[in-house]
This record gives sequence, structure tokens and C-alpha cells, in this order.
Amino acid sequence: MFETPNPSPEEKKGASFLKKRFNTHTSDAVQRAVQKNERLTGEKVPQRPEFQVQALLDRWENLINIEDESTVERNISLIKKAFHREHVLQEEDLPESYFDLQRRIAEERGESYPAEISDEMRHEAYEVLRKDQQETLDYWIDELAHEDAYPMWAKYWALNSVLKLSDYNKETQSFSKRTKNTTNPFPDLNQEALATAIDYIQTTVAGEEIENPIEVPDDNPYAEEVKSVSDEEFQHLLTTENFAKYYAFAIEHVVADVAELYKNTEGEWRVFPQGSEAEALTSTLQGKGTGWCTAGTTTAQHQLEAGDFHVYYSKNELGEPTIPRLAIRMQGGEISEVRGVAHKQEVDPYISEAGVLSEKMDEFGEAGDEYREKDASMRQLTAIQRKHE
Repeated sequence: MFETPNPSPEEKKGASFLKKRFNTHTSDAVQRAVQKNERLTGEKVPQRPEFQVQALLDRWENLINIEDESTVERNISLIKKAFHREHVLQEEDLPESYFDLQRRIAEERGESYPAEISDEMRHEAYEVLRKDQQETLDYWIDELAHEDAYPMWAKYWALNSVLKLSDYNKETQSFSKRTKNTTNPFPDLNQEALATAIDYIQTTVAGEEIENPIEVPDDNPYAEEVKSVSDEEFQHLLTTENFAKYYAFAIEHVVADVAELYKNTEGEWRVFPQGSEAEALTSTLQGKGTGWCTAGTTTAQHQLEAGDFHVYYSKNELGEPTIPRLAIRMQGGEISEVRGVAHKQEVDPYISEAGVLSEKMDEFGEAGDEYREKDASMRQLTAIQRKHE
């Protein structure tokens, strides 16, 4: 039911924050929402920014917070399609640098890659990238649409921010910025990190204080090891009111400390056979911060069509093997690539020292020996090339 916007004190604070953060009150979406509200109610929406912004937030509420579930899902589907059109890579924007990267990756594996890209190859590559971007964006839309605990203005803040983010750099603990040429999927959705970021922004906008959740005394000899963040640094973080920074902080310092769990290398290998359903694989990777493109269902399906996929999962704090650590992608009977979860998908030192990958390579026999030789040769060649760059 449409009514003239009448924001509560809390909603006014949220709308004013969005005005300050994004100039939301001047956006086309707000103007369309205001015009529709005025057309349906026959009343003018006050010109004050918080009322204008609230018209848009109310429109979103009217689309997703209704009793008829089938209508809700239809509305969310329409929202997704609109976001896909505006924020997912378009085929004409697929950059040549993407194919340059694929060519370089192939060379590092000792494989060949076409010098000339045909229209068919370009279209096939685009379809995989498009579907993975749509899927990863849809995770965010579904989570924010169905989570009733978050106020609409905070959902807008989160989603509007995610639309501008690309991959997460574990080394710098920051997100790359998206452009119309970005080929990477949208960031992994971690519900706990999202909840933390939204809690921080709600509390900050309300003018309330938040205690540093991980402060370690300066005289603690292990402060650096436990990722000490001073009180001053944490309070400065809050003043940024930046979703990407809040979310990255939550990933690194607030949610389950996966880095600490990495010390436990006990676990098990699982094999996802060639031709099997991609969802069985991707459901174990999504939200785990591996950085693997296999977390996208379309990419995973393509990879499973080519061969088996082996993943090593170490045990979590409950002793369950759920933390992906190593991935071995097969192409027919050959090992195509090996990926870890360290920076740039390298194998993390704990797993390396435990010999988990080495033991697995022994199981592959001749294929494992061939991969070791090829990998050593390519690493040596890459090192030589970098010296002359």
C-alpha cells in the first residue's frame, strides 16, 4: 500500500546518511520513486532530502515485504534483471586484457592459447563471465531482500557499495574497484561479515559508541601475530562509514578466524567426478574466501565437463572437514592446475609443510610427476621473465 513518505526518527537518520554518503536524493531512482508515489497517493512528497530518499526505500519495502510469497519472488526476479542490465559486464565491454591474461596463464602451465580470438570464443568466454557475475550478484540481492533484521536504508548502503566492488586482495585486505570492463565476479557473500558491517553502520549513524572487538595491548609480545588493531585505528575505521572497509575488517578480524584454523591441516580430500553437478562443488566453496573462480556455478560446470575436480578440506573448530585449502583441476587424465588459498591462490605454508599436496601427487603417479616437472619448469621460466621485465 502506497502512502506519502513519513520517515521515523531512525529512518530520517538513515535517509540523511544516504544523502550524505551517495547523494541518493538526486538519483534517477529516487526521482522515479517520488513521481510514482505522488501519482498513486495524489499527494506531493516534501522536497526535503530525507523524504525524497524515503520514497525510494518505501518502494523497495512495498516490493519485498508483502505476504504473497510468489509475488515477492517475482518482484525480486524483476529487481535482479534490472541490476543485471545495469551492473553486469556487457559483451561489447569484454576487454582484450582478459584474453591476454588467459594467454599468460596458459603459457605458465606450458599450454597453448590461440593468438587470434574468434567471435565464437569471445562469446563463449563472455557467457561464462556474465553468468558468474549474475549469480554472485544475486546472492547479495537475495540475502538483503530476505533478511528482515536490517533496516532498508542499511540494505541500500550495502548493496550500492557491493555494486562497486570486485575481487578481495588478502594481502592488502581491500577490494578492487569495479568498472564496466571488470570480468571478476562480485565479492563473496559472508553473512556474518555482512551482519557485522551493518551493525557497525547502524550504531555509527545512531551516534553510539562501538568498542574495539580485537584491541590488543601494545606491550603484548604477540600483538602483531594476532593482528592487533589499536583503539585509535578502529575508531578511525568507523568514521569512514565505508562498507568495503567495514566488510574487509569483519572478514579479517571479527568472523571465524580462518587464518588461525589454517594451522590445523588435518582433513580429507573429496573428488567431484567429471560430469557431476556443479552445485555440489560450489556449495562447499561459496563464502569461504578462496578466491577460486570455481566458486561460480557456470565456471565450475565448465571445469567439471573437462575432468574431475579434487578439493582438500581441513577441519573447522567442530572437527568437520569444511574449510577448502587445495584444489586440483583435471583435464581428462592430466592435472591442469593446482590452487591454494594464500595470496594469488598460492598453496598456504601450513598445508605445504604438512605435505598434503605432495602426498596427493604421489597418488596420481605419472600424472603427478609430470605436473611437478612442468610446474617447476614454469616457475623457473616465470622468475627469469620477471627479472627482465
